[in-house]
Amino acid sequence: MNMFLNRLVALFAAMTLTTFSCAAQNLISAELIASYDLDEMSVLVSDFLGGLGDDLPLSEDDILNMLNVTHPVNVYQILYNTEHPVLGTIQASGAYSFPIGLDCALPVVIYQHGTTFGVQDVPSFLSIEHNVGAILSSSGYASLMPDYMGLGDSEGMHPYVHADTEAQAGVDLARAARELQEDLNVELKNEFYITGYSQGGHAAMALFHEMETNLSDEFFVAGASPMSGPYAVYEVQEQVMWQDYSSPDYLPYLLLGYISVYPELEEYSSIWKPEFDQFNNFEGDASDFLPVLTATDCPSNPSTMVKQEFIDEYQSDDNHPLKVVLKDNNRFDWTPSAPVLLSGCCDDEQVMYENAIFTENKFIENGATDVSRIDFCTLFGSTGFLGHGGCIPYCMLWTKNFFDDIVTDCAVSNEDLDQLQIDVFPNPASDYARISLPGGGMGSFKINLVDLNGHLSMQRESSHQESLELDLSEVNSGLYVLEIVKVDGNGSQIEKYRQRLIVQ
Repeated sequence: MNMFLNRLVALFAAMTLTTFSCAAQNLISAELIASYDLDEMSVLVSDFLGGLGDDLPLSEDDILNMLNVTHPVNVYQILYNTEHPVLGTIQASGAYSFPIGLDCALPVVIYQHGTTFGVQDVPSFLSIEHNVGAILSSSGYASLMPDYMGLGDSEGMHPYVHADTEAQAGVDLARAARELQEDLNVELKNEFYITGYSQGGHAAMALFHEMETNLSDEFFVAGASPMSGPYAVYEVQEQVMWQDYSSPDYLPYLLLGYISVYPELEEYSSIWKPEFDQFNNFEGDASDFLPVLTATDCPSNPSTMVKQEFIDEYQSDDNHPLKVVLKDNNRFDWTPSAPVLLSGCCDDEQVMYENAIFTENKFIENGATDVSRIDFCTLFGSTGFLGHGGCIPYCMLWTKNFFDDIVTDCAVSNEDLDQLQIDVFPNPASDYARISLPGGGMGSFKINLVDLNGHLSMQRESSHQESLELDLSEVNSGLYVLEIVKVDGNGSQIEKYRQRLIVQ
């Protein structure tokens, strides 16, 4: 059956598969919108691989093995309640995909999509970015993909690069998916992996921050990979407002979106020059904004669209309301506990790579012990210019590998997760690392130290020991995956947990 007919069947089936829960707090409805068998999944993968250059030192077979596309996938559109800072409780939408045929609790990836001006160019309307979630689901993850407030089946203007609403959309979609577990017969672990690219990188960092700092009793974040995002909205990304920029429509989208959620900015609703009067006193929603923007020839320097008196006031006042708002949407000044991978390209012409460098330095300064960063235009310099678009598949592949190195096995249930948490001290380590084994060390364990190329650097065994000390004096500096494998009397694996270890 070809993909078109398959989607028609899925949509017809959805008429009877739409689910409603009277007891739900967030869930409004769920509708099956696509089903992909393995042949159709290969088409999604081909679309995903289309941006890769010929110089990537991995064969197509290597890439397919890395992605581990092994299960058919169902994709649902979820409508759910979320909290808007001005409008109160509103409806939002998102996509939810999961593998068919895996009878065990699933780890959860939340993928935050990149910039879009089209209201329906979002995952729950099967945009190209829903491919990412479907591919992750085919390898054993449940994937949640928020459309964000103001996009998809939601009202109001989209608050572009607004950390609180980006995070809230992800949190409430996760809650709605939990409410669907019984109806869809899909069990979700309290084991979350967070990622996203471009605006989605910022949104991923915002969600990561919210779940770790404010909702740690509800969500356990096992790993985060915010990709090429403006995490330092004010300190780094702000400069693109005042210089030639490849995406000058960033400025009206940002300002009009912020005005919709920050009432204190309403006094700046008429800052646009007469030739851009269509933006003055704009009160429409995201669907109204798109045709206005499409009809506008934005100059290469975004600041030339606004009145000079606004620029003078902004640049002379350290406490200008817009500066305060930009700083409010920074997401770098905290100390993440979960492993973090920051990735991007040094030749990115849209989201400045300095965002990743600045954020990594701040995390380490604040005491984070498991932060790594990859620059693909330096790593693969022979590929030539990658830029913002060309960097995407590289970031996605490394993110998939990063999550797979951490994720617990499918057979590990929610009840087992607490017992599988392990403490490693110190981390980063130099001469040694002491490991507290899960479950008080009761049973037999194999401890593997694996580098990021998959090579076994060290292996130890333990039986009925609460802790074990690894001698790292002969281990090269670098980032490693520590695998703790509990085995039965025959040496067969019972359960496994992974944690990052930095040796320096």
